[in-house]
Amino acid sequence: MFLRILRLLFIVLFIPALTLAKPLTIDKEILWQGEVRLDGPVQVSAQGVLRIAAGTKIIISNPADKISVQGQLVIDGSQERPVVFATSKGWQGISFIEAAKGSRIVHAQFSDCAQALGIIATSPLIKGNSFIRCDAAIKLLRESSAEIRDNHFADNGLGLKCVLRPR
Repeated sequence: MFLRILRLLFIVLFIPALTLAKPLTIDKEILWQGEVRLDGPVQVSAQGVLRIAAGTKIIISNPADKISVQGQLVIDGSQERPVVFATSKGWQGISFIEAAKGSRIVHAQFSDCAQALGIIATSPLIKGNSFIRCDAAIKLLRESSAEIRDNHFADNGLGLKCVLRPR
């Protein structure tokens, strides 16, 4: 009897933790605005476009729920209405992996990220953003030629790391 209870307790406590959230795949153009709550990782496919409007608040409770971009990510915050990534400490951030041309992140706020932006062989515009208390704010890897202008970096482990190689 004791073993049955112990087995049931194991199932109730540990099996849900082993379940992986199914990624949200974006393969067309969509717009996020208002308050958006991520319940799993997001993948923007090569055909997808994710637009995020000024003033949007994106709530991410699981640090592993990163946003991976192969298509386009267009964050159009403003100085008065930035896009805010409200994350738990250690969020894995946004990764561009050989993404399509035309991505930009303008006036967004990132804090307490393990890595806010990872950019591999992609050339987004990164302008007017705030990176605070991140282990690494921006990492550029492999043939990246991001345009990085007028950003604010404070209390980060690394502000900008470049590991580039020519084509």
